[in-house]
Amino acid sequence: MTKKGAIELSMTTIIVIVLGVTLLILGFVFIKGIFGSLGGISDTTFDKAQTLLTGLESVDSFLTVSPSMITIEQGSDDVVKVIVANLEQDAGSVNVNLRSRSRDDDQLKCLIFHDTANSEGSATSAKTIESGKQESYSLIVQDVGGPLRTTACYVVAEGGPATGNTGAVTVRVIKSGGILG
Repeated sequence: MTKKGAIELSMTTIIVIVLGVTLLILGFVFIKGIFGSLGGISDTTFDKAQTLLTGLESVDSFLTVSPSMITIEQGSDDVVKVIVANLEQDAGSVNVNLRSRSRDDDQLKCLIFHDTANSEGSATSAKTIESGKQESYSLIVQDVGGPLRTTACYVVAEGGPATGNTGAVTVRVIKSGGILG
């Protein structure tokens, strides 16, 4: 009988060890998945910040839209930087207007967020920019449930030179990567 008890004890021990190792491996896979996702999110965020910051110190045109192309998921939004620089000798009054959508895309919202009134809309109020200075605006691009497509938001800055006062951001709308989608 002692031999039978020893065999049962060793079988129980083996089962406990196998279950423990299995749970440990599953735990490691779960943790690795979480940190892998966080790494991807932080890499994407830092790449986006780097893109928005790169070259902003050396703006050499009246109107700059950075980045000039973005990818957003269906139903989501993103922000693009719009910079108006006064490269003339005298201070000038500038007004940034926005054609809020592509020629026939009514499912894309493009809004300028400006700090002066802490508001958003399709145009800003006139602002005086001193010679050699620049003013930054945030362009909010939002898909409101449209199909997968490539479209654009167009920006027009008034009050500056006759050329170089228009810009655009190309928007690529991709499938949402949600749990069910």
